[in-house]
Amino acid sequence: MLTLEKIISYSKDSREVRRALAVKMLNNGLKVLEIEGILQVSDFFLKAKWKLIYQTEGGQGLLLRYPTLCTEPFKYLIFNDFKIGH
Repeated sequence: MLTLEKIISYSKDSREVRRALAVKMLNNGLKVLEIEGILQVSDFFLKAKWKLIYQTEGGQGLLLRYPTLCTEPFKYLIFNDFKIGH
């Protein structure tokens, strides 16, 4: 399963990392206003978009929808998740 920690650790795309950080911070109980200040994002970005996508699609939903440059270990994690069917 592609976890928030894997995205944060291995993704080279700052947008994917920011999405994963936002969801992780929300899940850990940080307040929306605090996260907005830290990540410089809107409350819509936090509550309505990425948290909902993560809840319905898991970590795969936080990734960009088109191919990006990423590290080989991250590619390995993604492709193995697809093979396993998670």
